[in-house]
Amino acid sequence: MMKKQSNILIVEDDVSMREFLSDLLTSEGYKVDWSIHGADAKKKVERKSYDIVITDVVMPEVDGVEVLRYVKEKSPDTSVIVITGYSTLKQAVELVKMGADDYFNKPFDNDDMLLVIEKALRRRKFLKDSEGFEEILEKPDTFPEIIGKGGALQFIFEMMKKVAKTDATVLIQGESGTGKELVARAIHDRSPRSSHALIPVNCGAIPETLLESELFGHEKGAFTGAIVRKHGLFEIANDGTIFLDEIGEMSFFLQVKLLRILETGAFRRIGDTKDLSVNVRVIAATNRVLKSAVKKKEFREDLYYRLNVFPIDLPPLRERKEDIPLLVEWFLKKHKLTEKNVRVSDDVLEALSKYSWPGNIRELENVIERAAILSPGKDIEVDYLPVEVRYSDDSTLYGGETYDKPFKQAKAEFEKTYLKKLLEKTSYDIAKASKIAGVTRAYVYEMLKKYNIDYKKK
Repeated sequence: MMKKQSNILIVEDDVSMREFLSDLLTSEGYKVDWSIHGADAKKKVERKSYDIVITDVVMPEVDGVEVLRYVKEKSPDTSVIVITGYSTLKQAVELVKMGADDYFNKPFDNDDMLLVIEKALRRRKFLKDSEGFEEILEKPDTFPEIIGKGGALQFIFEMMKKVAKTDATVLIQGESGTGKELVARAIHDRSPRSSHALIPVNCGAIPETLLESELFGHEKGAFTGAIVRKHGLFEIANDGTIFLDEIGEMSFFLQVKLLRILETGAFRRIGDTKDLSVNVRVIAATNRVLKSAVKKKEFREDLYYRLNVFPIDLPPLRERKEDIPLLVEWFLKKHKLTEKNVRVSDDVLEALSKYSWPGNIRELENVIERAAILSPGKDIEVDYLPVEVRYSDDSTLYGGETYDKPFKQAKAEFEKTYLKKLLEKTSYDIAKASKIAGVTRAYVYEMLKKYNIDYKKK
């Protein structure tokens, strides 16, 4: 979009700031109108189409929040940039959630303001070029690649459908193995950017010195070993989506560079002196609680609020156990075990439902695949589950009550419960029980005596 075709409305009651912004943007070739208060701005927006509205927040009568709300109601495609001298990070993120494309505290850097305007215009052009995509987006009402029908997951599906249609930054939080990358891919696949690449990056698996080069690229000769220019993943993801997994492991140095991209859409390759601009959607994920990391000074607060525009919190498997039978069925199909008529007994499903699944869905898949390999017949039986799954009981072995007790007491209760359940599962066969437990029969007898457990067959 050419600058001479771009219309910008400035809403500012401060004369000096209004004139400064008007002169700055006019000198850059933009067409500029201005209003001294919100009421006049609303009239102008009703009469004329604007590409960008830049509004102050604190104004008499009709403030900038009302201007933002009105613009997004009348012209959803118009970008809104908020400027204020009184903003807090929490207020800023609320404004972004209401639809503001960006915000600046006074005084601001002129170059950063111009970069944000260019970024907003590129985004507007991108969305305009994607017109008609809304009809496609309305069709997929389900997420067949994500297995589950529980209430918690249905709420997340609704969130995903809404955010997929937008360009908002998404922060996915959840324990390891809950399917964060799967959710990121599902959002990308239903977005206007789906015809472009989704580039996944594990920030915790790459050393800081290499991660900077991976993300931002480098020029030839920038450092020892840089024999050719390298394009970074942000460049490669242009017009698409970049998925930053384990964002909580990123160093403070790289957090600053990421913050600038989120704010301005610009960055520099290592060894370069010129800014490069990209149009990339960022979806980030972490197994940490970033809000707590911010309080501990382990993560930048300003970056947290930039990322947390649209948070999605994935529940652990222990909180959605109603989905375990569906997941088991899916894993049997995935590993082509249904073709061999492999089935799972009710006892297995009961054992799976009692386990706390610290490794979540990933652990469940591994358990099912392993049990299917070990089972000699077509039915997966309890005996072929890992011992911690076979003999788990949330209330007495792995539940919260256990962790409120002294170690010796908790250990004794565990051993006693374990032995009782082991005997039940082996029909009081001491030889078989000792083999499963990986100890001698003499040791089993010793423990039975210690805990006064009747080991005669019932």
